Amino acid sequence: MSTTLSVHQEDWSFKEPFRISGYVSYSEPAIVVELQDGDLVGRGEAEGIYYFDETTASMVEQVKQVAADVEGGADRMDLLDLLPPGGARCAIDSALWDLEAKRAGKRVWELVGLELKRIVTVFTIGLEEEPAEMARKAAAAEHPILKVKLDADRPVEKIEAIRAVRPDATIVIDANQDWSFQQLVEVAPRLHGLGVTMIEQPLPRGADGELEGYQAPGRRALPDDQYQARQERRPDPRARDRTRSEKTRPRVDGGLHVWNLARHGAVIRDRSGVRFS
Repeated sequence: MSTTLSVHQEDWSFKEPFRISGYVSYSEPAIVVELQDGDLVGRGEAEGIYYFDETTASMVEQVKQVAADVEGGADRMDLLDLLPPGGARCAIDSALWDLEAKRAGKRVWELVGLELKRIVTVFTIGLEEEPAEMARKAAAAEHPILKVKLDADRPVEKIEAIRAVRPDATIVIDANQDWSFQQLVEVAPRLHGLGVTMIEQPLPRGADGELEGYQAPGRRALPDDQYQARQERRPDPRARDRTRSEKTRPRVDGGLHVWNLARHGAVIRDRSGVRFS
C-alpha cells in the first residue's frame, strides 16, 4: 500500500514566557509531519531553530519539496541527501521511525536496539533579571538536575541564589553564547566551586577558537561550532576536539537517524558537509 505525506503547523503556548540570552519565547511554533500507510500513521514533529532562521513556513516548504521522494520510498538514509540538518528533516525522520515501529509492532527504542531504563529529566530554569526570581523558580522545581539559563549579567550571583535554595540539585548552565572568553575565565572557577557540573555555549558561534588550550575546571559542552559548520556546509575538524561533553539535538542534527548511525561508529557526509564518526 502506498504511503502519503502531509504536514501542518501548530503553535504550543507556554504558561509563562521563557527567556534566554537575547531571546524570549511565548509559544513554540512547530510542524507535524504525518506518513499514512493504510490504517497506520507515523507522526513526527519539530520546532524551528531560531538562530538558523528557521520558521514553520520555511520548514513546511522544505517538507513539501521532498514529499514526492518520501512517498516514493525514500528512507532515512536518503534524507541525508535530500535535506540539510534542521527541523524539516527531523520531523520527517521521526515520522519514518514512528511508521516503521508501528509496522513492526515495536517501540522505536526496540528498533534502535537500546535498553529500556529509567532516565532523569533535566528541568530548565529560564533566565530572569534578578537572582531572587531565578531562585524562586528553582525552589519550586522538584527535579534533581537543573539546567539554568544565564547571560552576562551576574551569572555567579544567580547561581549562588539558586544553590542557596537547592543545595541538593545537580546544576548545569547554558549561557546561550552571551559570554566573552574573559568572562568565562573569570567566572568558571567560581561556578565550579558552587557545584556547577557543565557550562554550555558560553561563547558566540564562531568564537570557539579562543578555547584552544583552555583548561576548564569542569566539563563544557560546546556544540555550536559544529552546528555552524553544518549550516555553512563545511567541516570543522577541531570542534569535536574542543567538546568534552556532547549531547544529541535531533532537530539540529536533522533527526534520530544521524545519532543512531554515529552511535554505531558510522562515518557520514550529508548535505551539510559534516563528518560524523
